[in-house]
Amino acid sequence: MSSFDFAITIVVGSVIASTMVMANPPLLEGVVALMTLFALQFVVSVGRLPLLHG
Repeated sequence: MSSFDFAITIVVGSVIASTMVMANPPLLEGVVALMTLFALQFVVSVGRLPLLHG
């Protein structure tokens, strides 16, 4: 697990917690934020593959 993976894990937990506990941001914004983070995680992980195997 890289430092980027660790940071994404913390941020995902924070987004989930703030979406559940507070009325603002709405649920849809929380879902959009999570999907954006997952997409960013995917792009970074695919980008790192050539570095790990090259």
